[in-house]
Amino acid sequence: MQWFVRYAFRSPEQAADPRIALIKHPNLSDLAPATILLAQIDPMRSEGELFAQKLQDAGGHCPRGLRARLAHGGPDMVRGTIFC
Repeated sequence: MQWFVRYAFRSPEQAADPRIALIKHPNLSDLAPATILLAQIDPMRSEGELFAQKLQDAGGHCPRGLRARLAHGGPDMVRGTIFC
């Protein structure tokens, strides 16, 4: 993530803005419904699970799915789609 932050944002503080890092948003009930797809082998999986739970706890609609044996950003060879 440090590489991504360094090249995608002007500063680390910008990446921490709750408009970007939605998990830090103070009122998740204001967000649109979301579907969260997680890869089993993903260093960000626990953050995705936490975000989905926070959305549901705030009353949001948030179905989630877990792709077994799939790495972050890896292609799903059966359907030809990519889950990140």
